Amino acid sequence: MIKPVPLLLAAMVLVTACTTVRESRMNPMNWFGPSRSRAVQVEEGVNPLIPARRATWTIDGISLNPQEAVYEGLLVLTVTELVVERRPGGAVIRASGIGGKSGIYDPRLIAIEAESDEKTLTFELRALPGMTATVGSEFARSVTAAIILTDQQLGAVRTIRVKGRDNERVTRR
Repeated sequence: MIKPVPLLLAAMVLVTACTTVRESRMNPMNWFGPSRSRAVQVEEGVNPLIPARRATWTIDGISLNPQEAVYEGLLVLTVTELVVERRPGGAVIRASGIGGKSGIYDPRLIAIEAESDEKTLTFELRALPGMTATVGSEFARSVTAAIILTDQQLGAVRTIRVKGRDNERVTRR
């Protein structure tokens, strides 16, 4: 008959080894580390609240430049959270931010092709402004957006950035 003390000691040694696997790079949940906040350079003379004009020609309400609808969301003030959650076949990139006024809606992560390359993905967190002019509490001004990327899209990516008006969050693999 096996004594329970050696069996308990062997079980304790096995269980304590689990913490090193949880914190190692072999665990897919640790592939992207925690995000960090950085300040953003603001261009002088450019008002981010005024959208750039685009030429559209309409006759009797019919557009002569048929293009897909352009999302006209404004940058949120600050990005408060950036999380990359691994899923089978890819990852979900989820970002939260705080807007300038309450009532903002339809937040989206918009990819910025000019600032992205094969090792870095850059997004802007944008939201449509509400009809209210009140500032409201921080909870009333917060929004969350997410985007799903496949393993092929994340193949060589080492850095993911999400930009707001005043800061950006960065996570690295």
